[in-house]
Amino acid sequence: MNQIQTVANVRNGLDVMTPMMVDALCRVREGDGKIVTDAVVISREFERRHDNVMERLRSLISDGTLGLLDFKETSYLDQWNRSQPTIELTERGALIAMPFIGGKKSRAGQVRLVDAFTTMRERVRTLEDEKIAAAPAKLPNAKELAMLVIAESDRADRAEERASDEERRAVRAEARVHLLSDKVDELLPAAHALDELVAKPASECGTDAAKTLGVSPKWLFLYMQSIEWIYKRGVRSGGQAVSIPWTMTDEAWKQGYVERNVGHREARKPNGSVVFLPTNTVYVTREGLKELAKRIAMMRADGKELPTTLELIQLHLNRVDAQKKAKRTK
Repeated sequence: MNQIQTVANVRNGLDVMTPMMVDALCRVREGDGKIVTDAVVISREFERRHDNVMERLRSLISDGTLGLLDFKETSYLDQWNRSQPTIELTERGALIAMPFIGGKKSRAGQVRLVDAFTTMRERVRTLEDEKIAAAPAKLPNAKELAMLVIAESDRADRAEERASDEERRAVRAEARVHLLSDKVDELLPAAHALDELVAKPASECGTDAAKTLGVSPKWLFLYMQSIEWIYKRGVRSGGQAVSIPWTMTDEAWKQGYVERNVGHREARKPNGSVVFLPTNTVYVTREGLKELAKRIAMMRADGKELPTTLELIQLHLNRVDAQKKAKRTK
């Protein structure tokens, strides 16, 4: 008799196996399509009494070894056509339960049941594939057609928007090129004049350098402080801070942007006495003038205003605070 059969009879609300199905090792259960076997098959294959198999299965159910999805209470018709209780097991339930059943042919029975489940899975998969292959192609209904039309329309709209964005970006890029070209033409005369200026050998004090660059002396000194070309340190006389001159940084001096002009100046103390204090005037070299002119031209290239003196002071204070914080963390 065929090993693989399907239950098709239902009696009194229970799944009932006819005697002709007792020889089947496993079958496909109607309703959920799961592959199952039962205690009758296991008792026959293992050569153990059906009531003993049922007792062991109920023990596995009571202690939780078999879960609710692993078994199902059902019945079968015995040789006298009487309905008898049995337990149906899924493939997982059978694989869990079989090592606990025992019997004269338990090992051979386990092998036969595992092979039967494997064969059934392959048969079911083949039938499903054949069914899918034989099924006619499903035509979309009116709603599905409408959704396809809407999706295609949205895709076309997005493609058009992307094309429009690319065109707008190209126009903006071209306008930017023209603007920059105009700026270059505007700055070229200043650059040529600056090259001629740099060719002269002399350096200039901060005030004269500011006039050359077209900015105020105060702004220039604060800007050079913000880019760390110069800084201030106190000079004391008789315990009194009488002057805070600008001093160049070593880095700016090494780069050739600034140089020192050392001298003395006369100062009068509150008691009327005269003292001579050292002066340490910072001069901007021609290379320094060229670098400053480039920086100022870049800041003005897009029509922006130069930073105010307050902004330059705040920039310097922020840098000093950052340096102090870095030293503390070391």
